[in-house]
Amino acid sequence: MDDESSLRTNVRREDAAVIVEVDGDLDAYSAASLRGEVGKAFADAGDALLVVDLRNVVYIDSAGLAALLWTKSARRESQFGMQVLISSGGQPERLFKLAGFESLATIA
Repeated sequence: MDDESSLRTNVRREDAAVIVEVDGDLDAYSAASLRGEVGKAFADAGDALLVVDLRNVVYIDSAGLAALLWTKSARRESQFGMQVLISSGGQPERLFKLAGFESLATIA
């Protein structure tokens, strides 16, 4: 991905879902890169569920959260589903709760 970020993604199709696995930090340096990768997956997903798996993400800042919210909003407007997975107990879960967006993610 982006040379200045430690973010890595892997996109795969499984059953009726397109899964974007994300690993690393989702911050101001990597948010645009994630948007691009998720945007491609969004286009390829069609009516399949789009799953953004953040369970291997250690850190998310406001730019990363904004990228996820933008994608979630666009997906909702297209009337297709999107699910965000986060790990329990880490900084991403704390950020989602602090920002009041815990209902947008599934703790897995």
